[in-house]
Amino acid sequence: MAQSFEKRSWDARPFDFRMALALSAGETIASGTVVADPSGGAAPLVFGSPVVNGAAIKYADGVTEPIGTVLQVPISGGSTMPDGSARRYTVRARCLTSAGNNVEGTAILILNDKA
Repeated sequence: MAQSFEKRSWDARPFDFRMALALSAGETIASGTVVADPSGGAAPLVFGSPVVNGAAIKYADGVTEPIGTVLQVPISGGSTMPDGSARRYTVRARCLTSAGNNVEGTAILILNDKA
């Protein structure tokens, strides 16, 4: 199941790709990159340097993700549709793990400038 993020055009902040369910017991993220599928006519998303969480993170849903299981990625840019409605981007976090495996997490980023 894909994660879902929402941002506004002006937002420039980290988003967390929670990868624990894609990892085997004791496996952690060694490194990662992020790519976005192009969205016709859209301004591109801009990705900062991904960082693997160095401490456990407790989320609002009550789940605590262990060290080394979250890829935190600064995301900025993007644009809404020409009529001002929300635009969807598919964003993929591609990670190399401590066990030498390749895993990918997918998120739907909804760019919406309306209140």
